[in-house]
Amino acid sequence: MDLRETYTSLGLAIGVGLLIGLQREQSAARDQQAGIDSPQNAPRTIGGIRTYPLAGLAGAVCALCSRAFGVWFVGAGLVAILIPLALAYWDDLRRDRDRGITSDLAFLLTYLLGALAVSSGIVEPTASRWLLVASTGVAVTALLSLKRPLHEFVARLSPDDIYATVKFCVVAVIVLPLLPNRTYGPLDVLNPFHIGLMVVLIAGIS
Repeated sequence: MDLRETYTSLGLAIGVGLLIGLQREQSAARDQQAGIDSPQNAPRTIGGIRTYPLAGLAGAVCALCSRAFGVWFVGAGLVAILIPLALAYWDDLRRDRDRGITSDLAFLLTYLLGALAVSSGIVEPTASRWLLVASTGVAVTALLSLKRPLHEFVARLSPDDIYATVKFCVVAVIVLPLLPNRTYGPLDVLNPFHIGLMVVLIAGIS
């Protein structure tokens, strides 16, 4: 990796952290406003627009240092950021605060995406690795931003909807790939895989 690729990878790690951190800070502000009447029970956040880019940069720097010191350096950096997260989580549980792990997982993902941004040899070429890091960061931000619509969608689902979805997934993901993709019968007109694919398409439409 030359100097230009190194700086681009570091910038990408910071950019992904900025994107995720921006969403987390806005979400924290909304949560604090919603819990203004009971601030002791208001959910707390582990960081925002500055903390997440630093996590991504830390992952990238640890990945760069691992070329000289070994891959354990990335794991050591991960443990170093896990310790304060674990202590904060334990303190919130001890004080009966409303605490989830969404922000913690986003923080860890930011660190790992930063490490991936500069890790050559995992996804090649370099442009594909950068695209993977950027698209994953966008996907994480989208999932975080869609909290309310996703919860509302789940609340509208009935047990029958879940059961129908599970049956469809069994047919589409488990049964369909096991069907032989070859012709049988008179004039070789029967193909089990094609028949199963039509069943999946019709079930999906219904």
